[in-house]
Amino acid sequence: MEIKPLPKGVTTGLTTVVLEKAGGMVVVDINDATGLATTGSAGSLGGALNSPFYGTIELIGHIFYAAPGMEYRFLVTRPGETEKPLLDQQVITTVNTGGTFVDHPLDPDGDGWIPYLETSSLNIVADLLGRYGAFVPGKHVIRIQARSGAIIYDDPNGSVTLLVDNKVPDVHIHIITGGGDCADFTSGTSISGTYSMLDDHAHSFSISVTPIRAPR
Repeated sequence: MEIKPLPKGVTTGLTTVVLEKAGGMVVVDINDATGLATTGSAGSLGGALNSPFYGTIELIGHIFYAAPGMEYRFLVTRPGETEKPLLDQQVITTVNTGGTFVDHPLDPDGDGWIPYLETSSLNIVADLLGRYGAFVPGKHVIRIQARSGAIIYDDPNGSVTLLVDNKVPDVHIHIITGGGDCADFTSGTSISGTYSMLDDHAHSFSISVTPIRAPR
């Protein structure tokens, strides 16, 4: 059995809140200056290379050595805006020691706080603490806080910056010989054409022929 070590910034016995992953990427694999992700850690999605984000971002984290009644919130800075608490309803799934899964719809209060549901007999599935809709292009900054009574705990690792790109690649491919696009070609005929692909964050592309000829 391999025991997972405590994350950076967490000290045994001290209450600490940490945002560990955003959009399937370990936070340390996201460049804080550019907001782009490059796979480097085992827990990150594979294949990222200076890759942007888009869509619903899953926020995974944990409050270590949490006191009973602990709460947490996400603070978000959207492009061109000041930092504000995330007020979107969150659905947190828990599982108890008997293996029963339950979904909990949670509405943040006016300052964004929601209860931390993990206890000695109740675990938060996959440490999924919330979701954030990243649809506006530009840099989004997210950080997490926890509180117990009047005491507020900040993530010792700071915040994470995500660059959102909502533009799909501009792709064109055309056949310029014979009857052109969608024409019929006999076996052995040479086909010529043109192609182009424009995108701010693309690194490679491939061209293939379909359907693939079935083996005899």
